[in-house]
Amino acid sequence: TWNKYANYLSWNNEGEQVWTLLSKHCKGNPSKHNINYSFELEKILGYPNDEIHNSWILLQYQWNPERLSILKEYLNSIITTANFEEIEKVLKKIYTLEPTQKNYENYVSHLVLYNKEEAIKELRNIEPNKPNFSKELVADIAWLYANLEDYHDALY
Repeated sequence: TWNKYANYLSWNNEGEQVWTLLSKHCKGNPSKHNINYSFELEKILGYPNDEIHNSWILLQYQWNPERLSILKEYLNSIITTANFEEIEKVLKKIYTLEPTQKNYENYVSHLVLYNKEEAIKELRNIEPNKPNFSKELVADIAWLYANLEDYHDALY
């Protein structure tokens, strides 16, 4: 029924009304099933604007914190914010779920820039020359150690 209604309103360029209706429905009946219907609705209507998109991504993330595709989309929606702790948490979760070199580098790079204490802890747990970090990240790590006057680790 929701899909039929969404299709009908989309023909009249009134799809945003369905998002408003779904939002009200989910506030009154919060459940993973109701929130996850937004995936279906997005396929039918798309998101009418960034504000609605970001609000639904946040809800989807809250109800599906282990779903990699949502984590990545949520990260893209918050990456321009100054919420560095939340970004760090999401980057770490992405790396945990998908332990690729790129995801690890993104996580470490964020730590080096915004959480130097945690970066040092993380870097101390890896073998020197083990990860194949980009030249830019290697330089940032060297400067991190140099600023702490730890020249030995800055070189390695």
